Amino acid sequence: MSARKVLDAAVGLCACTILGTGVAAAQTAAPSAKTDEMSFLAADTNGDGLVDEAELAADQAKRFKRLDANGDGYLTPDELDAHTAATFAAIDRNGDGKLSFIEVMTAKMNDFKRADANGDGRVSYEEIVVFEGKQ
Repeated sequence: MSARKVLDAAVGLCACTILGTGVAAAQTAAPSAKTDEMSFLAADTNGDGLVDEAELAADQAKRFKRLDANGDGYLTPDELDAHTAATFAAIDRNGDGKLSFIEVMTAKMNDFKRADANGDGRVSYEEIVVFEGKQ
């Protein structure tokens, strides 16, 4: 499972993940395409049909906060579902057994840049669908 899918599942983990999928509130089943699209639209706060880095960061911050059940500023395996925990180590760069927002955003931004097929600094829902199909 990709780091992005972990985050999505985790945060909405985070958007929907934005990059389509995301760390989506720790779901145990893969979200439907409609759910992914709804998450994308929620992250696209200016309604231009694209998500830029600022929109991604804002969306991920909200998702992170929702997933951080104990409010300590970190996500632990207990706060994420089992299949997300399987890829936890890939995002836990310092190996401390918990994910900081910086670790989550680093993984999300790496995926964002890879999903941004035309390199314009914004991702469309279509770019996310293609990116996720490659995962």
